[in-house]
Amino acid sequence: TLQGPANIGGRISSLAIHPENQDIIYTGFSVGGIYKTTDGGLSWDPIFDQASNLAIGAIAIDPQNPETIYVGTGDPDIPGGVFVGNGIYKSKDGGKSWAHQGLEETRVINEIIVDPNDSNTIWVAAMGNPFTRNSDRGVFVSNDAGLNWTKSLYINDSTGISNLVLKPNSSSILYAAAWHRVRNDSTSSCLLY
Repeated sequence: TLQGPANIGGRISSLAIHPENQDIIYTGFSVGGIYKTTDGGLSWDPIFDQASNLAIGAIAIDPQNPETIYVGTGDPDIPGGVFVGNGIYKSKDGGKSWAHQGLEETRVINEIIVDPNDSNTIWVAAMGNPFTRNSDRGVFVSNDAGLNWTKSLYINDSTGISNLVLKPNSSSILYAAAWHRVRNDSTSSCLLY
């Protein structure tokens, strides 16, 4: 059954469900911001409209602190009209307020994982700026809840990370899918690794 919301900025690019209350769901749109429901999808409210960038690529909820939410900006599908982002945001109050947490130059964030055993450890899969060859692509990790970031995986200047999965019952094994992607007026290259 259709649960809405619909026709807001094109596509829903990410979903996150509250680990303790399944009626609370967050949806991120390719260019329409974030909507939240607290009644299982009967009604939806925008919670990110005050942000400077409404292209959403990833949403993650801290399993230990479900009111803490991380949002990665940028359109992860990288279509013909690419909406790039300006990094990662964090809310500590279920989306009522947001703070920018860096990674501006990654431009497209496809995945965010919060370590289920340590809320300070966060991994981010970034495609980088799809218009140019650049070094702001790969996997980034924070060990201080998003205050500082280091690059832990880099393939090359035209390949980013399109997906990231933490092995079940492990905080030490990550699987990353890489995507060679440059898309501009003169180039449209695409290879999966």
